[in-house]
Formats: sequence, C-alpha cells, structure tokens
Amino acid sequence: MSKNFNGKSFANKVENKRSQRNIYSDMVQKHDWDFLDTCISKRAAVENALALYKPLLKHKKKNDVTNDYMDLAKELLEV
Repeated sequence: MSKNFNGKSFANKVENKRSQRNIYSDMVQKHDWDFLDTCISKRAAVENALALYKPLLKHKKKNDVTNDYMDLAKELLEV
C-alpha cells in the first residue's frame, strides 16, 4: 500500500470486547491507522433485515445499529 494513502477506516460489528479494544488500540497506537469517529455495533437487526430483503431503516428504524449507519453516512459526507 502506498505511504501517501490518506483514507480512514471504520470499525464494523463492534461488540466492545476486550480483544476488539486491544486490536483497535494496536492499530491506532502501533500502526498509526486513522479511524473515523463512528463505529458500527454488532446487532441481529442487520442480519434480520438482510434475510427479509428490507432496508435496515425500514426494518428497525429506532435500533442503535440503524443510528450507527446514519451517523457513519453523515460523517462520510463531511470527510
């Protein structure tokens, strides 16, 4: 990968487990990865919406993961 790459990463399917925190901490501290502020929670609503062929916003409008995706979209528009 080029050293001039200016992209940012985001965390997906976050469960807030110690192992995940350690991995993300390692990525930021040791490897200097740049992360977006928004991360996507791991929730069953995503898999259920996919199984039903429904957009997540129509399947579970008030679910935390729906809000996560909306926040990510807003943050990406600002980048």
